[in-house]
Amino acid sequence: VEQYFPVRRNLLSTSSREQLEKELRAGKCVITLGDDCQLLRTVVLAALEIRNTQDQLLVLIAATKGGSLVPDVVLPATKLRDQESTDAAAKRLIGEELPDLGGTMHFGASRA
Repeated sequence: VEQYFPVRRNLLSTSSREQLEKELRAGKCVITLGDDCQLLRTVVLAALEIRNTQDQLLVLIAATKGGSLVPDVVLPATKLRDQESTDAAAKRLIGEELPDLGGTMHFGASRA
């Protein structure tokens, strides 16, 4: 195969492979074969655009890496689980992963 498809091969560490297998079993990602015969990991995300009455946008400003906070400005998002709709993922994100934001939330249309 190598003579016909000379591609760069990336080997996964044992912990990376175990994490990938865990995500596959949970339905959090899919693996496909790319044009260059490399495996491609694809995830579907639900990202939320949450604004207050003054039109200020809620963003996460840091992530924990190695026990320290590092700057990482992103919209709140979550991976869709197996057979989960984007609406269900958004509600799970709000209910389980974000702190209580108080007040009332109004939902607009989702977009791809």
